[in-house]
Amino acid sequence: MQKLLLIDGNSMVFRAFYATLNQRMTSKSGQPTNAVFGFSNMLTKALDLINPDYTLIAFDTAAKTHRHIAYKEYKATRKPLPEELISQFPLVREFIDHIPLKRFELEGYEADDIIGTMVQKFPDKEIVILTSDKDMLQLINGNTTVLLMKKGITEMELVDKEVLKENYELEPFQVIELKGLMGDSADNIPGIKGVGEKTAMKLLSEYHTIDNLYLHTDELKGKLQERIIEGKEIAYLSKDLATIDTKVEFSIDLDDCEFHLDEDLLAKFYRKYDMNSLLKKVARQSEHGSAQTKLEAFSKDFLIDDIVIAPYVTSSNGYGVLVDGYVIGNDEKVSYLDYEEAKTNFDFKQLIEGNFSKRLIDGKNTYHSLYQLGLKPHGITDDLLVLAYLVDSSITTIDKLKDAHQLWAESDNARDQLVYLLQNSYPLFNSFREQLELFDIIDLYEDVEIPLVSVLSEMEHTGILVNADNLKEMAIETEKIVNTHRDAIYEMANKEFNINSPKQLGEVLFDDLNLPTGKKRST
Repeated sequence: MQKLLLIDGNSMVFRAFYATLNQRMTSKSGQPTNAVFGFSNMLTKALDLINPDYTLIAFDTAAKTHRHIAYKEYKATRKPLPEELISQFPLVREFIDHIPLKRFELEGYEADDIIGTMVQKFPDKEIVILTSDKDMLQLINGNTTVLLMKKGITEMELVDKEVLKENYELEPFQVIELKGLMGDSADNIPGIKGVGEKTAMKLLSEYHTIDNLYLHTDELKGKLQERIIEGKEIAYLSKDLATIDTKVEFSIDLDDCEFHLDEDLLAKFYRKYDMNSLLKKVARQSEHGSAQTKLEAFSKDFLIDDIVIAPYVTSSNGYGVLVDGYVIGNDEKVSYLDYEEAKTNFDFKQLIEGNFSKRLIDGKNTYHSLYQLGLKPHGITDDLLVLAYLVDSSITTIDKLKDAHQLWAESDNARDQLVYLLQNSYPLFNSFREQLELFDIIDLYEDVEIPLVSVLSEMEHTGILVNADNLKEMAIETEKIVNTHRDAIYEMANKEFNINSPKQLGEVLFDDLNLPTGKKRST
Protein backbone atom coordinates (compact mmCIF):
# COMPACT_ATOMS: atom_id res chain seq x y z
CA MET A 1 0.00 0.00 0.00
CA GLN A 2 1.34 3.44 -0.94
CA LYS A 3 2.11 5.88 1.87
CA LEU A 4 0.71 9.39 2.20
CA LEU A 5 2.30 11.73 4.77
CA LEU A 6 0.03 14.59 5.87
CA ILE A 7 1.73 17.40 7.81
CA ASP A 8 0.05 19.85 10.16
CA GLY A 9 2.03 22.91 9.09
CA ASN A 10 0.99 25.42 11.74
CA SER A 11 1.39 23.15 14.75
CA MET A 12 4.80 22.01 13.53
CA VAL A 13 6.04 25.57 12.95
CA PHE A 14 4.88 26.58 16.45
CA ARG A 15 6.60 23.55 17.97
CA ALA A 16 9.78 24.25 15.99
CA PHE A 17 9.88 27.92 17.01
CA TYR A 18 9.33 27.52 20.74
CA ALA A 19 11.51 24.41 21.04
CA THR A 20 14.49 26.34 19.62
CA LEU A 21 13.70 29.78 21.06
CA ASN A 22 16.79 29.81 23.26
CA GLN A 23 19.05 29.09 20.29
CA ARG A 24 20.00 32.36 18.61
CA MET A 25 19.77 31.56 14.89
CA THR A 26 19.84 34.20 12.17
CA SER A 27 21.08 34.53 8.62
CA LYS A 28 23.87 36.98 7.88
CA SER A 29 21.19 39.53 6.98
CA GLY A 30 19.66 39.21 10.47
CA GLN A 31 16.63 37.11 9.49
CA PRO A 32 15.64 34.74 12.35
CA THR A 33 15.77 31.10 11.21
CA ASN A 34 15.26 28.99 14.34
CA ALA A 35 11.71 27.95 13.39
CA VAL A 36 12.88 26.87 9.93
CA PHE A 37 15.77 24.97 11.52
CA GLY A 38 13.47 23.09 13.91
CA PHE A 39 10.85 22.48 11.22
CA SER A 40 13.50 21.13 8.86
CA ASN A 41 14.86 18.72 11.46
CA MET A 42 11.42 17.38 12.41
CA LEU A 43 10.32 17.03 8.80
CA THR A 44 13.56 15.34 7.73
CA LYS A 45 13.24 12.82 10.56
CA ALA A 46 9.63 12.08 9.61
CA LEU A 47 10.47 11.67 5.92
CA ASP A 48 13.30 9.27 6.77
CA LEU A 49 11.05 7.31 9.12
CA ILE A 50 7.96 7.09 6.91
CA ASN A 51 9.54 7.14 3.42
CA PRO A 52 6.29 8.37 1.85
CA ASP A 53 5.16 8.12 -1.75
CA TYR A 54 3.08 11.28 -1.38
CA THR A 55 3.17 14.28 0.94
CA LEU A 56 0.94 17.26 1.68
CA ILE A 57 1.49 20.09 4.15
CA ALA A 58 -1.68 21.87 5.30
CA PHE A 59 -1.75 25.35 6.81
CA ASP A 60 -4.34 27.48 8.60
CA THR A 61 -5.35 30.82 7.13
CA ALA A 62 -6.05 34.10 8.93
CA ALA A 63 -9.75 33.89 8.01
CA LYS A 64 -12.41 33.01 10.58
CA THR A 65 -13.82 29.48 10.50
CA HIS A 66 -17.20 27.98 11.33
CA ARG A 67 -15.86 27.43 14.84
CA HIS A 68 -15.45 31.18 15.38
CA ILE A 69 -19.02 31.67 14.19
CA ALA A 70 -20.35 29.00 16.56
CA TYR A 71 -18.31 30.33 19.51
CA LYS A 72 -16.83 33.80 19.18
CA GLU A 73 -14.34 33.13 22.01
CA TYR A 74 -12.75 30.25 20.10
CA LYS A 75 -8.93 30.66 20.36
CA ALA A 76 -9.54 34.18 21.70
CA THR A 77 -7.14 33.79 24.63
CA ARG A 78 -4.09 33.21 22.47
CA LYS A 79 -1.42 35.89 22.76
CA PRO A 80 -0.26 37.80 19.67
CA LEU A 81 2.49 35.97 17.81
CA PRO A 82 6.02 37.32 18.32
CA GLU A 83 7.51 39.11 15.33
CA GLU A 84 10.38 36.59 15.24
CA LEU A 85 7.82 33.86 14.48
CA ILE A 86 5.65 35.86 12.09
CA SER A 87 8.68 36.69 9.95
CA GLN A 88 9.51 32.99 9.57
CA PHE A 89 6.19 31.75 8.15
CA PRO A 90 7.14 32.94 4.62
CA LEU A 91 10.55 31.29 5.10
CA VAL A 92 8.94 27.99 6.07
CA ARG A 93 6.79 28.12 2.93
CA GLU A 94 9.88 28.92 0.87
CA PHE A 95 11.67 25.99 2.52
CA ILE A 96 8.77 23.67 1.66
CA ASP A 97 8.86 24.82 -1.96
CA HIS A 98 12.58 24.00 -2.10
CA ILE A 99 12.19 20.37 -0.99
CA PRO A 100 9.74 20.52 -2.84
CA LEU A 101 6.51 19.43 -1.11
CA LYS A 102 2.91 20.19 -1.98
CA ARG A 103 1.35 22.68 0.42
CA PHE A 104 -2.30 23.63 0.69
CA GLU A 105 -4.52 26.01 2.64
CA LEU A 106 -8.18 26.92 2.28
CA GLU A 107 -9.85 30.06 3.59
CA GLY A 108 -12.44 29.33 6.25
CA TYR A 109 -10.89 26.03 7.30
CA GLU A 110 -8.08 24.92 9.58
CA ALA A 111 -5.23 22.62 8.62
CA ASP A 112 -6.95 19.93 10.75
CA ASP A 113 -9.99 20.00 8.45
CA ILE A 114 -7.88 19.69 5.30
CA ILE A 115 -6.00 16.74 6.79
CA GLY A 116 -9.20 15.12 8.04
CA THR A 117 -10.77 15.40 4.58
CA MET A 118 -7.63 13.94 2.96
CA VAL A 119 -7.95 10.91 5.27
CA GLN A 120 -11.48 10.38 3.97
CA LYS A 121 -10.56 11.04 0.33
CA PHE A 122 -7.82 8.41 0.18
CA PRO A 123 -8.86 5.36 2.20
CA ASP A 124 -6.75 3.16 -0.08
CA LYS A 125 -3.50 4.77 1.15
CA GLU A 126 -1.48 4.11 4.28
CA ILE A 127 -1.71 7.56 5.90
CA VAL A 128 0.56 9.06 8.55
CA ILE A 129 -0.22 12.47 10.09
CA LEU A 130 2.73 14.48 11.43
CA THR A 131 1.59 16.90 14.12
CA SER A 132 2.11 18.14 17.66
CA ASP A 133 -1.66 18.53 18.16
CA LYS A 134 -3.41 15.67 19.99
CA ASP A 135 -6.72 16.65 18.38
CA MET A 136 -5.50 14.72 15.33
CA LEU A 137 -5.72 11.47 17.28
CA GLN A 138 -9.46 11.41 16.47
CA LEU A 139 -8.52 10.64 12.83
CA ILE A 140 -6.80 7.35 13.64
CA ASN A 141 -8.30 4.33 11.87
CA GLY A 142 -7.17 1.05 10.34
CA ASN A 143 -5.08 2.84 7.68
CA THR A 144 -4.25 6.08 9.51
CA THR A 145 -1.71 6.66 12.27
CA VAL A 146 -0.45 9.85 13.92
CA LEU A 147 3.24 10.67 14.27
CA LEU A 148 2.96 12.84 17.36
CA MET A 149 5.70 15.25 18.43
CA LYS A 150 6.26 14.63 22.12
CA LYS A 151 9.15 16.81 23.29
CA GLY A 152 11.38 19.39 21.61
CA ILE A 153 12.10 18.65 17.94
CA THR A 154 13.44 15.11 18.25
CA GLU A 155 11.03 12.95 20.27
CA MET A 156 8.19 11.40 18.26
CA GLU A 157 5.56 8.78 19.01
CA LEU A 158 3.79 6.78 16.31
CA VAL A 159 0.22 6.35 17.57
CA ASP A 160 -2.15 3.78 16.09
CA LYS A 161 -5.40 2.43 17.60
CA GLU A 162 -3.56 0.02 19.87
CA VAL A 163 -1.10 2.65 21.18
CA LEU A 164 -3.96 5.12 21.69
CA LYS A 165 -5.84 2.58 23.78
CA GLU A 166 -2.80 1.44 25.76
CA ASN A 167 -1.13 4.81 26.42
CA TYR A 168 -4.08 7.20 26.38
CA GLU A 169 -6.94 4.86 27.37
CA LEU A 170 -9.08 6.19 24.53
CA GLU A 171 -10.67 5.05 21.31
CA PRO A 172 -10.25 7.48 18.39
CA PHE A 173 -13.89 8.62 18.58
CA GLN A 174 -13.47 9.43 22.28
CA VAL A 175 -10.87 12.17 21.64
CA ILE A 176 -13.66 14.65 20.86
CA GLU A 177 -15.82 13.25 23.66
CA LEU A 178 -12.99 14.05 26.06
CA LYS A 179 -12.68 17.62 24.72
CA GLY A 180 -16.44 18.03 25.02
CA LEU A 181 -16.29 17.25 28.73
CA MET A 182 -13.05 18.90 29.84
CA GLY A 183 -12.54 21.51 27.10
CA ASP A 184 -9.18 22.64 25.73
CA SER A 185 -7.45 25.70 27.14
CA ALA A 186 -5.12 25.96 24.11
CA ASP A 187 -8.09 26.60 21.78
CA ASN A 188 -10.26 28.19 24.50
CA ILE A 189 -12.85 25.43 24.19
CA PRO A 190 -14.81 25.79 27.44
CA GLY A 191 -15.89 22.26 28.41
CA ILE A 192 -18.10 21.65 31.42
CA LYS A 193 -17.17 23.89 34.33
CA GLY A 194 -15.49 21.93 37.11
CA VAL A 195 -14.78 18.84 34.98
CA GLY A 196 -11.07 18.20 34.50
CA GLU A 197 -9.20 15.51 32.64
CA LYS A 198 -9.29 12.96 35.47
CA THR A 199 -13.07 13.23 35.89
CA ALA A 200 -13.68 13.27 32.14
CA MET A 201 -11.58 10.12 31.64
CA LYS A 202 -13.46 8.35 34.43
CA LEU A 203 -16.81 9.27 32.87
CA LEU A 204 -15.72 8.09 29.43
CA SER A 205 -14.39 4.86 30.87
CA GLU A 206 -17.84 4.16 32.28
CA TYR A 207 -20.21 5.74 29.72
CA HIS A 208 -18.01 5.85 26.56
CA THR A 209 -19.76 8.84 24.93
CA ILE A 210 -21.41 12.13 25.92
CA ASP A 211 -24.70 10.89 24.45
CA ASN A 212 -24.66 7.82 26.67
CA LEU A 213 -23.58 9.90 29.68
CA TYR A 214 -26.71 12.06 29.37
CA LEU A 215 -28.86 8.96 29.22
CA HIS A 216 -27.55 7.98 32.65
CA THR A 217 -27.25 11.26 34.57
CA ASP A 218 -29.51 9.73 37.26
CA GLU A 219 -26.58 7.47 38.18
CA LEU A 220 -24.34 10.44 39.03
CA LYS A 221 -24.13 11.93 42.51
CA GLY A 222 -23.95 15.37 44.14
CA LYS A 223 -22.05 18.25 42.56
CA LEU A 224 -20.86 16.19 39.60
CA GLN A 225 -24.45 15.43 38.63
CA GLU A 226 -25.34 19.12 38.84
CA ARG A 227 -22.34 20.13 36.74
CA ILE A 228 -23.03 17.54 34.06
CA ILE A 229 -26.72 18.45 33.77
CA GLU A 230 -26.09 22.21 33.79
CA GLY A 231 -23.22 21.88 31.32
CA LYS A 232 -25.04 19.87 28.66
CA GLU A 233 -25.22 22.65 26.09
CA ILE A 234 -21.56 23.57 26.66
CA ALA A 235 -20.50 19.90 26.42
CA TYR A 236 -22.05 19.47 22.97
CA LEU A 237 -20.76 22.85 21.80
CA SER A 238 -17.24 21.94 22.97
CA LYS A 239 -17.45 18.58 21.25
CA ASP A 240 -18.49 20.25 17.99
CA LEU A 241 -15.63 22.77 18.25
CA ALA A 242 -13.13 19.92 18.72
CA THR A 243 -14.53 17.82 15.88
CA ILE A 244 -12.42 17.87 12.71
CA ASP A 245 -14.41 18.44 9.53
CA THR A 246 -13.74 15.51 7.20
CA LYS A 247 -16.03 16.65 4.37
CA VAL A 248 -14.46 19.89 3.19
CA GLU A 249 -15.02 20.53 -0.50
CA PHE A 250 -11.74 20.88 -2.36
CA SER A 251 -9.90 19.07 -5.11
CA ILE A 252 -6.38 17.65 -4.81
CA ASP A 253 -4.59 15.73 -7.54
CA LEU A 254 -2.50 13.15 -5.69
CA ASP A 255 0.02 13.17 -8.52
CA ASP A 256 0.88 16.75 -7.49
CA CYS A 257 1.74 15.40 -4.03
CA GLU A 258 4.23 12.80 -5.25
CA PHE A 259 7.39 13.06 -3.19
CA HIS A 260 10.77 13.51 -4.87
CA LEU A 261 13.47 15.25 -2.84
CA ASP A 262 15.45 17.81 -4.86
CA GLU A 263 18.69 18.00 -2.88
CA ASP A 264 20.16 20.64 -5.15
CA LEU A 265 17.17 22.96 -4.71
CA LEU A 266 17.15 22.37 -0.95
CA ALA A 267 20.87 23.13 -0.69
CA LYS A 268 20.21 26.39 -2.51
CA PHE A 269 17.71 27.40 0.21
CA TYR A 270 20.10 26.50 3.03
CA ARG A 271 22.87 28.53 1.43
CA LYS A 272 20.58 31.52 0.92
CA TYR A 273 19.84 31.70 4.65
CA ASP A 274 23.28 30.60 5.87
CA MET A 275 21.97 27.39 7.47
CA ASN A 276 25.32 25.66 7.22
CA SER A 277 24.71 22.80 9.67
CA LEU A 278 21.71 21.68 7.59
CA LEU A 279 23.57 22.28 4.34
CA LYS A 280 26.20 19.72 5.37
CA LYS A 281 23.49 17.05 5.55
CA VAL A 282 22.43 17.58 1.95
CA ALA A 283 24.32 15.64 -0.70
CA ARG A 284 24.05 17.98 -3.69
CA GLN A 285 23.37 16.35 -7.05
CA SER A 286 23.17 19.13 -9.59
CA GLU A 287 22.08 18.91 -13.22
CA HIS A 288 22.88 22.35 -14.60
CA GLY A 289 25.75 21.96 -17.03
CA SER A 290 28.64 19.90 -18.25
CA ALA A 291 32.16 20.16 -16.84
CA GLN A 292 33.81 17.90 -19.39
CA THR A 293 36.87 20.03 -20.13
CA LYS A 294 40.32 18.94 -21.17
CA LEU A 295 42.90 20.54 -18.86
CA GLU A 296 46.13 21.66 -20.47
CA ALA A 297 49.53 21.68 -18.81
CA PHE A 298 50.38 25.08 -17.37
CA SER A 299 52.91 26.88 -19.56
CA LYS A 300 53.99 30.27 -20.87
CA ASP A 301 50.90 30.17 -23.10
CA PHE A 302 48.92 31.26 -20.05
CA LEU A 303 51.03 34.38 -19.49
CA ILE A 304 48.41 36.63 -21.12
CA ASP A 305 46.08 39.45 -20.11
CA ASP A 306 42.59 38.87 -18.74
CA ILE A 307 43.46 35.41 -17.45
CA VAL A 308 41.22 34.12 -14.64
CA ILE A 309 42.70 32.49 -11.52
CA ALA A 310 40.74 30.48 -8.97
CA PRO A 311 42.14 28.53 -6.01
CA TYR A 312 40.80 25.03 -5.42
CA VAL A 313 40.00 25.47 -1.72
CA THR A 314 39.94 22.25 0.33
CA SER A 315 39.61 23.65 3.84
CA SER A 316 38.87 26.85 5.75
CA ASN A 317 38.73 30.38 4.38
CA GLY A 318 40.78 33.56 4.63
CA TYR A 319 43.98 33.49 6.68
CA GLY A 320 43.99 29.73 7.29
CA VAL A 321 42.82 28.70 3.83
CA LEU A 322 44.18 25.43 2.43
CA VAL A 323 44.25 24.87 -1.32
CA ASP A 324 45.04 21.87 -3.50
CA GLY A 325 46.02 23.96 -6.48
CA TYR A 326 44.85 26.61 -8.97
CA VAL A 327 42.53 26.58 -11.95
CA ILE A 328 43.92 29.05 -14.48
CA GLY A 329 42.48 29.99 -17.85
CA ASN A 330 39.85 31.75 -19.90
CA ASP A 331 36.85 30.75 -21.97
CA GLU A 332 39.10 29.01 -24.53
CA LYS A 333 41.63 27.02 -22.49
CA VAL A 334 42.07 25.93 -18.90
CA SER A 335 44.96 24.55 -16.88
CA TYR A 336 45.31 23.13 -13.40
CA LEU A 337 48.48 23.72 -11.40
CA ASP A 338 49.06 21.63 -8.28
CA TYR A 339 49.87 23.62 -5.12
CA GLU A 340 53.20 21.86 -4.58
CA GLU A 341 54.19 22.56 -8.18
CA ALA A 342 53.07 26.18 -7.83
CA LYS A 343 55.71 26.63 -5.11
CA THR A 344 58.54 26.28 -7.64
CA ASN A 345 56.95 27.05 -11.00
CA PHE A 346 58.69 30.13 -12.41
CA ASP A 347 56.01 30.77 -15.06
CA PHE A 348 53.36 30.85 -12.34
CA LYS A 349 55.44 33.33 -10.34
CA GLN A 350 55.75 35.50 -13.45
CA LEU A 351 51.99 35.37 -14.01
CA ILE A 352 51.14 36.34 -10.43
CA GLU A 353 53.74 39.05 -9.88
CA GLY A 354 53.98 40.30 -13.48
CA ASN A 355 52.02 43.08 -15.16
CA PHE A 356 49.54 40.76 -16.87
CA SER A 357 45.97 41.83 -16.03
CA LYS A 358 44.32 39.14 -13.97
CA ARG A 359 40.77 38.40 -12.84
CA LEU A 360 39.97 36.51 -9.65
CA ILE A 361 36.94 34.41 -8.82
CA ASP A 362 37.43 34.63 -5.05
CA GLY A 363 39.96 37.37 -4.28
CA LYS A 364 40.39 36.95 -0.55
CA ASN A 365 41.18 33.23 -0.63
CA THR A 366 43.39 33.72 -3.69
CA TYR A 367 45.44 36.42 -1.97
CA HIS A 368 45.88 34.39 1.23
CA SER A 369 46.92 31.23 -0.59
CA LEU A 370 49.42 33.18 -2.71
CA TYR A 371 50.86 34.90 0.36
CA GLN A 372 51.47 31.42 1.77
CA LEU A 373 53.59 30.75 -1.32
CA GLY A 374 55.55 33.94 -0.75
CA LEU A 375 54.01 35.59 -3.82
CA LYS A 376 52.70 39.15 -4.04
CA PRO A 377 49.92 39.46 -6.64
CA HIS A 378 50.06 42.35 -9.06
CA GLY A 379 47.76 43.53 -11.84
CA ILE A 380 44.46 42.37 -10.33
CA THR A 381 41.61 44.04 -12.22
CA ASP A 382 38.51 42.11 -11.13
CA ASP A 383 37.09 40.02 -8.30
CA LEU A 384 33.93 38.15 -9.34
CA LEU A 385 32.64 37.66 -5.79
CA VAL A 386 32.98 41.38 -4.98
CA LEU A 387 31.27 42.29 -8.26
CA ALA A 388 28.41 39.92 -7.51
CA TYR A 389 27.96 41.29 -4.00
CA LEU A 390 27.80 44.90 -5.22
CA VAL A 391 25.09 43.90 -7.69
CA ASP A 392 23.22 41.65 -5.24
CA SER A 393 24.15 41.85 -1.55
CA SER A 394 22.62 38.42 -0.84
CA ILE A 395 25.49 36.79 -2.78
CA THR A 396 28.17 36.35 -0.12
CA THR A 397 29.73 33.02 -1.12
CA ILE A 398 30.78 31.21 -4.28
CA ASP A 399 27.98 28.68 -3.85
CA LYS A 400 25.38 31.45 -3.58
CA LEU A 401 26.81 32.96 -6.76
CA LYS A 402 26.46 29.60 -8.51
CA ASP A 403 22.90 29.27 -7.22
CA ALA A 404 21.92 32.72 -8.46
CA HIS A 405 23.34 32.22 -11.95
CA GLN A 406 22.89 28.45 -12.51
CA LEU A 407 26.60 27.73 -12.56
CA TRP A 408 26.54 24.20 -11.15
CA ALA A 409 28.13 21.48 -13.26
CA GLU A 410 26.95 17.88 -13.51
CA SER A 411 30.03 16.54 -11.78
CA ASP A 412 30.18 16.10 -8.01
CA ASN A 413 33.93 16.70 -8.19
CA ALA A 414 34.76 20.08 -6.62
CA ARG A 415 37.58 20.78 -9.06
CA ASP A 416 35.30 20.11 -12.03
CA GLN A 417 32.83 22.55 -10.52
CA LEU A 418 35.56 25.19 -10.29
CA VAL A 419 36.62 24.63 -13.89
CA TYR A 420 33.03 24.98 -15.05
CA LEU A 421 32.61 28.20 -13.04
CA LEU A 422 35.81 29.69 -14.44
CA GLN A 423 34.89 28.92 -18.03
CA ASN A 424 31.49 30.51 -17.62
CA SER A 425 32.66 33.51 -15.63
CA TYR A 426 33.52 35.84 -18.52
CA PRO A 427 29.93 36.86 -19.36
CA LEU A 428 29.35 37.50 -15.64
CA PHE A 429 32.40 39.71 -15.26
CA ASN A 430 31.16 41.83 -18.17
CA SER A 431 27.50 41.82 -17.10
CA PHE A 432 28.30 42.80 -13.51
CA ARG A 433 30.56 45.63 -14.69
CA GLU A 434 27.80 46.96 -16.95
CA GLN A 435 25.38 46.94 -14.02
CA LEU A 436 27.83 48.83 -11.80
CA GLU A 437 28.18 51.44 -14.52
CA LEU A 438 24.41 51.67 -14.68
CA PHE A 439 24.29 52.12 -10.88
CA ASP A 440 27.10 54.68 -11.21
CA ILE A 441 29.29 52.80 -8.71
CA ILE A 442 31.97 51.47 -11.06
CA ASP A 443 34.46 53.97 -9.56
CA LEU A 444 33.67 52.67 -6.08
CA TYR A 445 34.45 49.14 -7.29
CA GLU A 446 37.69 50.00 -9.10
CA ASP A 447 39.10 52.64 -6.74
CA VAL A 448 37.96 51.28 -3.36
CA GLU A 449 36.71 47.70 -3.38
CA ILE A 450 39.38 46.06 -5.54
CA PRO A 451 42.37 47.71 -3.75
CA LEU A 452 40.70 47.02 -0.39
CA VAL A 453 40.63 43.25 -0.96
CA SER A 454 44.42 43.32 -1.30
CA VAL A 455 44.92 45.63 1.70
CA LEU A 456 42.66 43.66 4.04
CA SER A 457 44.11 40.32 2.96
CA GLU A 458 47.63 41.57 3.59
CA MET A 459 46.62 42.96 6.99
CA GLU A 460 45.08 39.62 7.93
CA HIS A 461 48.15 37.75 6.71
CA THR A 462 50.65 40.03 8.46
CA GLY A 463 48.62 40.66 11.58
CA ILE A 464 48.23 43.85 13.62
CA LEU A 465 50.41 44.73 16.61
CA VAL A 466 48.26 45.49 19.65
CA ASN A 467 48.93 46.30 23.29
CA ALA A 468 47.25 43.48 25.24
CA ASP A 469 47.31 45.42 28.51
CA ASN A 470 45.48 48.34 26.92
CA LEU A 471 42.84 45.98 25.53
CA LYS A 472 42.30 44.48 28.99
CA GLU A 473 41.89 47.95 30.50
CA MET A 474 39.40 48.87 27.78
CA ALA A 475 37.45 45.68 28.47
CA ILE A 476 37.28 46.46 32.20
CA GLU A 477 36.09 50.03 31.55
CA THR A 478 33.55 48.85 29.01
CA GLU A 479 32.19 46.27 31.44
CA LYS A 480 31.76 48.99 34.09
CA ILE A 481 29.79 51.14 31.64
CA VAL A 482 27.63 48.21 30.56
CA ASN A 483 26.93 47.25 34.19
CA THR A 484 25.98 50.83 35.03
CA HIS A 485 23.46 50.95 32.20
CA ARG A 486 22.20 47.47 33.08
CA ASP A 487 21.55 48.46 36.70
CA ALA A 488 19.78 51.62 35.55
CA ILE A 489 17.53 49.52 33.29
CA TYR A 490 16.74 47.13 36.14
CA GLU A 491 15.84 50.06 38.37
CA MET A 492 13.51 51.54 35.76
CA ALA A 493 11.91 48.14 35.16
CA ASN A 494 11.62 47.41 38.88
CA LYS A 495 13.01 43.94 38.29
CA GLU A 496 15.89 42.00 36.74
CA PHE A 497 15.40 40.30 33.37
CA ASN A 498 17.33 39.18 30.29
CA ILE A 499 17.88 42.43 28.39
CA ASN A 500 19.09 40.48 25.35
CA SER A 501 15.78 38.63 25.06
CA PRO A 502 13.40 40.44 22.64
CA LYS A 503 10.47 38.66 24.30
CA GLN A 504 11.38 39.70 27.86
CA LEU A 505 12.36 43.19 26.76
CA GLY A 506 9.03 43.59 24.95
CA GLU A 507 7.13 42.53 28.07
CA VAL A 508 8.99 45.11 30.16
CA LEU A 509 8.61 47.95 27.65
CA PHE A 510 5.05 47.39 26.52
CA ASP A 511 3.36 45.46 29.34
CA ASP A 512 5.10 46.75 32.48
CA LEU A 513 6.06 50.28 31.39
CA ASN A 514 3.08 50.68 29.02
CA LEU A 515 5.11 52.26 26.23
CA PRO A 516 3.12 52.75 23.00
CA THR A 517 3.46 49.92 20.49
CA GLY A 518 2.29 49.00 17.04
CA LYS A 519 1.00 45.59 16.01
CA LYS A 520 4.50 44.13 15.85
CA ARG A 521 5.61 45.20 19.35
CA SER A 522 9.08 45.76 17.87
CA THR A 523 11.83 46.33 20.43
